[in-house]
Amino acid sequence: MTGSQSTLKDNTDDGELKILETAFADELLHNKDGQITGGTLPALVERLTTHDSTPDSIFLSTFYLTFRLFVTPVELAKALVDRFDYVGGESPHIAGPVRLRVYNVFMDWFESHWRDLSDHEALSVIEPFAQDKLGRVHPGAGRRLLELVERVSNPHGPLIHHSASSMSKRSTSIVPCVPADTALRPSNMSKSQMGSWKTWKIGGSNPTVLKIDPLELAQQLTIKEMTIFCSIMPEELLGSEWTKRSGSNAVNVRAMSKLSTDISNLVADTILQCDDAKKRAVTIKHWIKIAHKCLELNNYGSLMAIVCSLNSSAIIRLKRTWDVVSQNQKDILKCLQSIVEPGKNYTVLRRRLHNHVPPCLPFLGMYLTDLTFVDAGNSATRQLPGHGDSDGISVINFDKYTRTAKIIGEIQRFQIPYRLAEIPELQEWIQARLARVKSSSENGDFQQYYHKSLLLEPRKTIHPRHSPVEGRNRFSSAQKEKFNIFT
Repeated sequence: MTGSQSTLKDNTDDGELKILETAFADELLHNKDGQITGGTLPALVERLTTHDSTPDSIFLSTFYLTFRLFVTPVELAKALVDRFDYVGGESPHIAGPVRLRVYNVFMDWFESHWRDLSDHEALSVIEPFAQDKLGRVHPGAGRRLLELVERVSNPHGPLIHHSASSMSKRSTSIVPCVPADTALRPSNMSKSQMGSWKTWKIGGSNPTVLKIDPLELAQQLTIKEMTIFCSIMPEELLGSEWTKRSGSNAVNVRAMSKLSTDISNLVADTILQCDDAKKRAVTIKHWIKIAHKCLELNNYGSLMAIVCSLNSSAIIRLKRTWDVVSQNQKDILKCLQSIVEPGKNYTVLRRRLHNHVPPCLPFLGMYLTDLTFVDAGNSATRQLPGHGDSDGISVINFDKYTRTAKIIGEIQRFQIPYRLAEIPELQEWIQARLARVKSSSENGDFQQYYHKSLLLEPRKTIHPRHSPVEGRNRFSSAQKEKFNIFT
């Protein structure tokens, strides 16, 4: 080996040694499968930008989706710049790939994960980095990053497309999507039925729910709910955002909750409008048919709303009404109830949803419960054991955020619209009826349906009436009294 070659090798070894001295691999925690469960911010950023391998998809999607829960955007930007700096230029085969990965992380952040409301302050770190440090090493990359900085800085500029998270893509990779050219399922309404709806629209008599074919109403409810469900953004599901009493950004999650409650109210309202027990029984039978069609459509959201209402205290106590309902219909309702039964953590429903092929509208409340449990039941930090006499350090509990991202990925897996034909007249009727029951609920007491029930069939015993279907009602008191099935 010549002297010059020896000097070059020594310099390279010295450069790598300096990098290793500042590496943070010992500040990471892993589970038995090798997945990261905890780490300091520098260690996580280092794993995000490693020179010799690509981070696994679970780690990447979790980090991009949840980083705002454990670090500010400004702190992340500074950590990325620090990573760019400390690899130095003394070992090009390491420094080069690392610096390009830092650049790529910034690009991915802008192009797919940028949230202007929370991330805007990070521009004060990113812009000078692109102009100076990145621009000197990779002029082309610096210019491209500055272009993105300018685009997000200009409120009137072109919007940056935000793609679905890689967690979602990973989850749906084994599930075929519904092709865009799939034929729409045709309407199930006859011409005479369509005529009655058109007459209603121009001021004619208001049709009752019994005039609507069960499959058609199930399809229209599915369209209405799925439109909101597909609009839910991942950030609405982080940090129990939907539980905030004011200033919540979980607009679509809350809209989904309100719609489910309104559907439950609509079911009770249509039943209790009938003064005659036989007519109430016919209406109950009709809603059971609608619920069964929702099941056939894999619409577990509307199914839950209908079953919850039929199991509410205002409805199950109507002994004279249920005595008229056939045993066959009661058996069907019992089967439907067993599917969405909340007991044992929705065991049956989870089993049905596992590897379910879209289109499918799951019961969102089940996932919100899971997210709440993960958020409240896991600390934001965990302890990294020390070495020798040194004390351990507190690191980010990344496992908590991996669990959160996995649940959100399950929700995203089903955000694929149905191919169903919307009937404008029926949608308007549904909206008008939902608005009426919503207004009635907001202006009055949630007990209004129970009071109406007492007027129709006065109480004859002080003992509570059990479900005529199950023998006992296993739905929660909140669900029974307020139809709030997301609690």
